[in-house]
Amino acid sequence: MRMSIRHSELKTRFTIAGICLLTGAFAFVGAMQYFAPVQMPALLPFAETHYSRALAAEPDEALSQTEKAIAAAPARAELDALKAYTLIRQSNTLTSDSINALRSSYDKSPFSPAAHEIRLKLIYSYWSYMPLDLRTLANTEARVYARRPSGKAFLYSLRQSVSSDAAIALDLSLMHASITGH
Repeated sequence: MRMSIRHSELKTRFTIAGICLLTGAFAFVGAMQYFAPVQMPALLPFAETHYSRALAAEPDEALSQTEKAIAAAPARAELDALKAYTLIRQSNTLTSDSINALRSSYDKSPFSPAAHEIRLKLIYSYWSYMPLDLRTLANTEARVYARRPSGKAFLYSLRQSVSSDAAIALDLSLMHASITGH
């Protein structure tokens, strides 16, 4: 008994094989870009790629990469915190745009684990220039973050590098976390 493959069956098999090859190629390029975001060309619009490139770039290029990261993942709070960081790096000072980026970060996710460190470092480093609403948000975030060992360690380390006013605010947040944390 001789088996014959009909034209439609052959077409289906080649289509499936083609889809598998394209999926494999996409996965390979994605993995390479994910594991080497600065070295690999940005073929796929991953926010992580642009985030890494923004951190590695000069201030002018960093802002462009940050904007691309935000476009790729507009709901991620750490990307707006990165924007605040790149704006401060670019101008060497706190600006209304950097303050707005921090506010946007908190609006998107006030307790984002990926945004904790960059936001808190920026706010406590520029404590005397920060508006009251951002100070309040940072103190609340610090109290929540201090309940985790990694957060407490980060905050104690940050405390050593900020002004005395910011250190007092951090002390109060750490003390409050210890009292209410379980």
